[in-house]
Amino acid sequence: MVVVTSLGPPEEGIKAQQDATEVYIDNRSLGMGTLYISESRVSWVGIQQRGFSLEYPHIAVHAVSRDLTQFHQECLYLMIDVRLMDQEATPTSSSAGSDMEDNE
Repeated sequence: MVVVTSLGPPEEGIKAQQDATEVYIDNRSLGMGTLYISESRVSWVGIQQRGFSLEYPHIAVHAVSRDLTQFHQECLYLMIDVRLMDQEATPTSSSAGSDMEDNE
């Protein structure tokens, strides 16, 4: 289970950081934040310090999607093998899409 909750950025092993990243779960935006790619996980921390962290074994599929018929802009698509929960323990989805700006 992955919980969308109060979270700070990873403290070690950060390989890439992308600011101004918007995360969507089932077409519902969680808002803007920072995406972190570290040696052991992918983490997203929103502006209000609400976010999630996924260890790599829980990411079943990842891809860069450029198909604008499937999503309104290019994005990093993640399909995960765990259930996402919000901080009230309400189930949300089993996949998450991360909408990244083109300033890599």
